[in-house]
Amino acid sequence: MGVDAKAKAAVKKPAAHPNTWVFFDGDFARYNDVKLGLMTHALHYGTAVFEGIRAYWNQQKNQLYLLQAAAHYDRMKRSANVMRMTLPHSTEELV
Repeated sequence: MGVDAKAKAAVKKPAAHPNTWVFFDGDFARYNDVKLGLMTHALHYGTAVFEGIRAYWNQQKNQLYLLQAAAHYDRMKRSANVMRMTLPHSTEELV
């Protein structure tokens, strides 16, 4: 398979799991339902802010617990400020 064929095959791949969720335009949505415009700044220039948040599933309580969520969101907001991005939600709203 040539490079072009591999690239085309990769573009056609769906999300790893059909139940993958993303946060888009102020709400959670299924990955496959989100549509981005071709002129989206992040697609052209790689504009992004990333913050990883660790979570643990408690089987007995059937609950997902985020580890230090407020500290992660605060760091993400500071990183967004450096990139001159404004996050529409406060840390309290996100936690």
